[in-house]
Amino acid sequence: MEMDKCEYSKECGFFLKYNSYRADRCQKIFREYCMGEKSDFCKRKLYRVEHSVAPPDDMTPSGRLFYIL
Repeated sequence: MEMDKCEYSKECGFFLKYNSYRADRCQKIFREYCMGEKSDFCKRKLYRVEHSVAPPDDMTPSGRLFYIL
């Protein structure tokens, strides 16, 4: 069963920045939050609603900062 992407995926800095990164960790985040059952709990969406601006690109859907070295 294929899930729809988040309504913000085309403008989500985290999704755009890390979607091509193939690490299992990133792909798990995308499956769970961007295309799955945790979509309604995405801290990036909540941040956008509260602050009327997009969160930092490196903020994950769980609210933590993520960097690839």
